[in-house]
Amino acid sequence: MIATAMKRYESFEFLYPPRPTPAILPTQFGYFERKGFVSQFKLNGTCSIIGIGPGDEVQLWNRHHEPLKWSMPSDLQAKFKYVCGSGAWTVLVAELMHSKVKGGPKNTLYCHDVLVWQGSYLIGESYRDRIARLYAAFQVDDALIAQSHFVVHDNLWITRTFMGGTEEMFSSITPGGILEGVVLKSPDAALEECSKESANSRWSCKCRFANKNLAF
Repeated sequence: MIATAMKRYESFEFLYPPRPTPAILPTQFGYFERKGFVSQFKLNGTCSIIGIGPGDEVQLWNRHHEPLKWSMPSDLQAKFKYVCGSGAWTVLVAELMHSKVKGGPKNTLYCHDVLVWQGSYLIGESYRDRIARLYAAFQVDDALIAQSHFVVHDNLWITRTFMGGTEEMFSSITPGGILEGVVLKSPDAALEECSKESANSRWSCKCRFANKNLAF
């Protein structure tokens, strides 16, 4: 159910993206699945805030509130404008796939959340309803499926969401590629105000392959 706490978002302001702060072990997947959590692949990109505004206005930031050192290709911007409209702000959360993985994709966004939709700040709306907004808006279907995402444009991927099977998902990952782990999220968790980095960090967790730079 869509909550009634949403408010108008009239001009761009930076919003901290929901992030899975707790790191878990593969042995804990079953526990979270029994609690109803859903799973998504975690891609090795730059966590980004993508603001699509009125007219031709676009805002591109990383999660540290720093401007992205990246320019959105014009055809990708046109895709967003077509889907999101050009009369009010839409703010999305995505991994920018551009430079982290040698030989990996360039100029590509892996979108996995929406915080503002056509001028409505989605405070109080569940993750289940927010991801449903993305699926409906970008018209995802089985013809668009890749392992971790739906391909809705050459440079725009929308995350796939799985009920169960997290252990098999994790086991299917080849370390060193664009997939670096899995994220589990509570689909019933309501979006809180994104005014600080720690907001919206309690309803998701992550498990990544260990390497020299990070542990699980």
